[in-house]
Amino acid sequence: MKLDSSTTKIRVVFDASCRTSNGKSLNDILRAGPTIQDDLVSILIRFRQHAFVLMADITKMCGQIIVDKEYTNWQCILWRDEIADRIKTYKLQTVTYGTACAPYLAIKCLQQLARDHMTSHPIGTSVIANDFYVDNLMTGAPTIEVVIETKQQVIEVLNKGGFPLRKFATNDPSIIADVAAVDREDIIQVDDVGYVKALGLKWSPSLDSFLFSYTQPPVSSKVSKRIILSHIARFFDPLGLLNPLMVSCKILLQQLWKLRLNWDESVPPSIYTQWE
Repeated sequence: MKLDSSTTKIRVVFDASCRTSNGKSLNDILRAGPTIQDDLVSILIRFRQHAFVLMADITKMCGQIIVDKEYTNWQCILWRDEIADRIKTYKLQTVTYGTACAPYLAIKCLQQLARDHMTSHPIGTSVIANDFYVDNLMTGAPTIEVVIETKQQVIEVLNKGGFPLRKFATNDPSIIADVAAVDREDIIQVDDVGYVKALGLKWSPSLDSFLFSYTQPPVSSKVSKRIILSHIARFFDPLGLLNPLMVSCKILLQQLWKLRLNWDESVPPSIYTQWE
């Protein structure tokens, strides 16, 4: 249990990677299962090929999947309301986020759901089987009409499995005109550009482009290897769109390693000038 008055008053923590007295954690002995979904880059590239696109998230995906009672003994938590109370043991009844097998189980449930409804919802089941990255839907089509039909079929099939969608976003508002405002993704406005989060990246529905933002650090007379590395590591760029910039930064960092500088030692003037 973790107390944090700035967010939730009481939070239950289940750490499947925490090692026990025998040196092993739950994740060490769980079978994680094979990778049965496309990789992140493939899904992002396919998403950008569509003229009209649709994004959404499954609400609390792992919490919608029931675990067989035979295995709930591995998902126990201890609880008491007051320090003097007797400790009670509870078993988590659904797939727990953070366990090694959770991604496989979640995707496997989606794929089985798609197979079960393939005949009645051919478009929607194809999307469910191929255009999800864990709980994130990223799909599209050449026309608005096809995207709307896809959305309706996906929602119907997912509802049959108890997987409600939320955080809808699109590059054409008419596609989600029938979606309640509470179920739409919030548009984050920076200057004159609005964006939503898309698999760790920033995507602007109005510009239909991926965006990167950078906050200039405070001016400092000292630049160290630690400072340079911290700035480089801030960028998440699975598609390699920033490679022309990042490669030059990494070459600079490579020079620092050759100089065998300590992490917080000031870099030579020549490298400082290049970095600035």
